[in-house]
Formats: sequence, C-alpha cells, structure tokens
Amino acid sequence: MVEIIYRGGLGDWLFQYCLGRMLARRWGVALQAPELPDFPSARSMTGKLFVAPFRCWSGLAVEDRQTSALVRGSEMLSPLRGRLMLYGWFHRWELYRDEFNYLRPLLECAPPLATAGEGDLVVVMRHTAPEAWKELTIHSGQAPAWSRVQPSVESVKRLADRLQPERLVIVADFPQRVDISAFAPHRTELRGLGGFDTWNWLRSARRLVIAAGHASDWWAARLSEAEEIYVCDPWTDGDAACVQEYG
Repeated sequence: MVEIIYRGGLGDWLFQYCLGRMLARRWGVALQAPELPDFPSARSMTGKLFVAPFRCWSGLAVEDRQTSALVRGSEMLSPLRGRLMLYGWFHRWELYRDEFNYLRPLLECAPPLATAGEGDLVVVMRHTAPEAWKELTIHSGQAPAWSRVQPSVESVKRLADRLQPERLVIVADFPQRVDISAFAPHRTELRGLGGFDTWNWLRSARRLVIAAGHASDWWAARLSEAEEIYVCDPWTDGDAACVQEYG
C-alpha cells in the first residue's frame, strides 16, 4: 500500500498526493492519505494492504541515498509488494506528465469567490525562499537564500511596460516591503499572499507571473486557465533573471 505523510505547504501536498495516487492506481494497492479539505476528490482509495516490508521515499537524493531508497523510474513501474511511505518532495513534472489527465479531476476545487479582471497582469512576488529550503536535511550545506525579491521589481516593470495591462496586481508574501510607486505610471494594486482563498484567486488570472521554485505558485498556474504565464528563474543572475514566457 501507499501511505502519504504530508510535508511542507499546499503545493508540496499536491505533488505528494498526486504521486501517491498515481502509484497506488498503477500498482493496484490501497492509498492512505489525510484529507485535503479544499479538494474533495483527493481522498484515500481502497486496494491491497501491506504492513511489511516497509520503505520510505523522501524524493530527495541527499535523504534517499542515506536510506538506500533513491527513487528511480524503474522502481515506480514495478509493483511494490509492501508498505511505501511518501514523506518528502516530489517536484518532478516528468513523474506526472503522462497521467495528468487522470490526476487533474482529482484536484478540482470550488471556484474563487472573486476573479481577477480580464485586463489584469497578476504578479506573485516572493521575499522568502520556499519553506522546504529551510529544512537542514535537504541540503548537504547551507540552504540557498535569495538576495532580492523574486521576480525583481525591475523585471516586473519591464514586463508591465511591454504588456501595458489595464491593472497591475502585485500579490506579495510581505506586502509591507513593496513600494508600488516603483511601478508607475501603471495602475497598481497590492495584495497580501497567503491562504487557500488567495491561491484560488490566482488561478483566475488570465496573465500570471510566478517565481520558479514555489510549488503552490506552480500549481496555481498549472490548474488555471491562464492564457499567458511568465516565470522568473531565481537561480540566474543579471538580465537572465528577467521574467520570460513560461507556457
């Protein structure tokens, strides 16, 4: 059977649930997963139950090598006759790509109470790195830190100058640090980032800007009907870090 112990935040949970559901279906075994209240179809499923042998996958080479449980594609294809616990980070799109048509209906949730405007350009600005990076077990050394907000103010302004949105909506994890006068002469609105309602509202944006590395932002974009999605890569320097088209 497959058992999920959620770790991290909303975006991380969705990756973990999708991998567990996909493996349980493929292997014909039971899935035990805590409920995700905002996703009514993301539930446990019945199937064969195993108590032993026991394995745990974290999804990270640093951790899984220590337990001799490094995840490989071939192991995911062959049924595991035992109890598998998923407790970690599985942010690898190639694992889910071929089965996303099956997985997407499982992630349906209520529509947002309000929606972004048709002419809005919605930008998610992050001042802090993902929570997962703060866990010492994930990295062999010091977890990487962002030296500036992602995407940068300069990158967002260049993109807004090019696209000329009716309204520029900045959704920030620390809105008190954002000076919207930097985006003049664009009509700009500032919002705080946090909670399911904000995440759900992001999915309604027709044009959306996200920073790479945040699973919740990735899922908001992936589960949206956005016509234009842009991404900022925080691991590059200089002009290469400017916002570019993502998909």
